[in-house]
Amino acid sequence: MRTKTQKQDIIQDLKKNFDQAKGFVFLNLQKLNSPNLFRLKKELRNSDSSLQVSKKTFVHIANPEITLENISGPFALVFDFEGNLKPFSILGKLKDEMTLEVYGGSVEGRHMAADQVWQIAKLPPREIMLSQLVGSLKGRLYATVSTLRAPLQKLHSVVNQIKEKKQ
Repeated sequence: MRTKTQKQDIIQDLKKNFDQAKGFVFLNLQKLNSPNLFRLKKELRNSDSSLQVSKKTFVHIANPEITLENISGPFALVFDFEGNLKPFSILGKLKDEMTLEVYGGSVEGRHMAADQVWQIAKLPPREIMLSQLVGSLKGRLYATVSTLRAPLQKLHSVVNQIKEKKQ
């Protein structure tokens, strides 16, 4: 049994994590065995995020805005401190392999259901999405430039044809 000071330390640690985190996910631990849990912790640690097992009462005291009605049984919180959604993609990558189940989560203060968490987990990394956006914008700019250039090219060819006829 934990002492009162240990419980207060856990609550303070949770408060600190909620304040620093850009996003978090509630992860169901019932179907997760120990080796898979340690592997998941190692993967998350490498991506500047953390996994913290907690009790509902501690989470409610640390952050009363969070609703915990749909959570039953042991759970853990996966915190994303960088805001790059890397923990979400790690969970998505290991979902089928470890039979991971999430209750929900939050990104930038927006609460999400479990299916929304999995949709975010399927997204490509930020760098790839940015390069796709730049490529799309670049293609649109080239199309606009060629559309604007076409009448001038036609005028130039007509002027050249008139010039050739006069000579």
